[in-house]
Amino acid sequence: MNRYWSFSIVVATLGAVVLCYLPGLSGNFMLDDFSTLPPLSQWGKIDSLEKLWRFVSGGYAGPMGRPIPLITFALNSSSWPADPTPFIATNIAIHVINTLLVFALIRELLKASNTSENSHTFWLPLLAAALWGLHPYMASSVLYVVQRMTLLAAGFSFLCLFLYLRARLLLVNGRIIWGAALLALAALSSIAALFSKENAVLIPLQLALLELCLRWVNSERPRDGVYALLVGGIGVVSLVVLYKLCDYAYPHIKAMVLEGRSLPSRREFTFFERQLTEARVLGEYIISILVPRPQTSGVFQDGYVLSRSLTDPPSTWVWVVIHAVFLAVAWLVRRKTPLLAFGILWFYVGHIVESSVVMLEIKFEHRNYLPSLGILLPIAAGLCSLQLAPKLKGALAGVILVVFAGTLYARTSLWGNPEQASLVWVEENPNSARALENAALVLSKQPERYPMVADLLRRAAEMSPNDPMLAIKHRNYICRQLRSDSTSWADIAQQFDGAEINWQLYHVLEESLEAIAAGRCDHISLEQFNAVASAVLQNKRYRRTGTPKLVRELQARAALIFGDDQLAVELYQKEADKNPPLSMVMRYALWLASYGQQSVAAKILSEALERGESGDPYLYEQAQDMQRKIEADITPQNKSGDISTNNLEPQ
Repeated sequence: MNRYWSFSIVVATLGAVVLCYLPGLSGNFMLDDFSTLPPLSQWGKIDSLEKLWRFVSGGYAGPMGRPIPLITFALNSSSWPADPTPFIATNIAIHVINTLLVFALIRELLKASNTSENSHTFWLPLLAAALWGLHPYMASSVLYVVQRMTLLAAGFSFLCLFLYLRARLLLVNGRIIWGAALLALAALSSIAALFSKENAVLIPLQLALLELCLRWVNSERPRDGVYALLVGGIGVVSLVVLYKLCDYAYPHIKAMVLEGRSLPSRREFTFFERQLTEARVLGEYIISILVPRPQTSGVFQDGYVLSRSLTDPPSTWVWVVIHAVFLAVAWLVRRKTPLLAFGILWFYVGHIVESSVVMLEIKFEHRNYLPSLGILLPIAAGLCSLQLAPKLKGALAGVILVVFAGTLYARTSLWGNPEQASLVWVEENPNSARALENAALVLSKQPERYPMVADLLRRAAEMSPNDPMLAIKHRNYICRQLRSDSTSWADIAQQFDGAEINWQLYHVLEESLEAIAAGRCDHISLEQFNAVASAVLQNKRYRRTGTPKLVRELQARAALIFGDDQLAVELYQKEADKNPPLSMVMRYALWLASYGQQSVAAKILSEALERGESGDPYLYEQAQDMQRKIEADITPQNKSGDISTNNLEPQ
């Protein structure tokens, strides 16, 4: 086949992926989107390097900070929070690029091997990429905005592995300099993957798996010294990764062996319950990849039934045996059908971090974005190896792709209809507090849905008694409807002791203050609000984030709203003395001036401007303009202390 037709077929495949995802463009923001993305609007829009740096460094997206996804979110900042379409479109574009990278990676792997599939170095990679790109199980990774982190980590991982194989081929041919250059690029890609999401730490193990596969087929190697250096480096880093995972598991195993007990867990499950449950979860992943469905539980898996022992439920031990058989089969057939062995091991290696010893949540579909290739690649290889006429094989592959595409289209259409999707997900996940909360958020835009929304939030809060955020959200909604509520703020404060980080905290507490200021929630005192704020400040998990300074600002604002001007001035002045960003000082000044404290507002603005630390000239000019308006309001001609704040809001 000539290059023109090859190129056209690849483009058509990528076009099919785009078409199947188009219905999802009308989807919405959900769950962790509201934890990660709100800082985008802190400055109106991100249009300077200083704002970009503040956004990237100001949150806590993960242990590595995940700066690369955050930078890409900044590119879409102008549409937050009104329009999710640009965010979703960017995710779709990344998925299309990843599909192309899968094609390139599999093609390079076949070129480097001597397997019988080598004669299919175009059709097999194309079919594998098409099955992967059109698989409906990928929808939650692509259409859930914040999972751009998963998309980018996988994309850079695919790129790293492709560059490694290409570099290896150059080294085999004696082109040392070019090979070394590509290895350097592969290393950079791995770093980019790691700064996208931490599970990219598995790249060394994936490289080791590639080398194993090539060894099984007796692929040609670089000269001995170079090959030893390559394999040795991969081996050492792989051992470090495995050591860290073992080190994580060791205290739990030690406590069980020596003391017969499980260590305390911040989750609702123990370490060993997680390992048992993941056997069932991995089994469900495999079934979902092999038998695609038009709708699933989506991203709401918090109500998943745990395995308490090997026999509770009985399917636990069944799946443990099945996984052991799969791994044994992979080892036994590694030389006869290396792609099958490679695929099986790829799937399990891809789940080592998120589905084993690390105490993450139990189940998410997006964890299969990269590992699922391990199941789809052997399917593609099997289809290409069938002893059938080429047209018949093509027809069979076409039927499978049409089924995948149709199922994907149905699923993205559901994602593109947020109201319908929210109700479907509640039905699919009756034990999920998150599904209830999401449905409440979507339906709250319709006034006639008030009883349903209130009931959904109440059920969600009751289902998660240790999640203070759900209780506050329920209370805020009740206040918005001018209804009474019996929720105790003292109980909410106690729930923050040991609570997980929730990045919506600032905005939810701010909504509470707005309701109080508007007179919709008159059954709360300043002391009660401060008790909740203090509980947040004492939570160890929040201390390493930027949340405490935001909560202290809310305490100062609450003092203004409740009429304790002296306390408010003290708190605002104390925060201003810590040299916060100019944009934050402007917000302090705005609130102080709005409540008659123009002198203090002008003072803290003047001090911030004198420091001159803002790298944004436009923001600096805005602050100067705000200062002039506030100072003008202090003049003898205006003694009332009230000022117009219409033109003071930072842009």
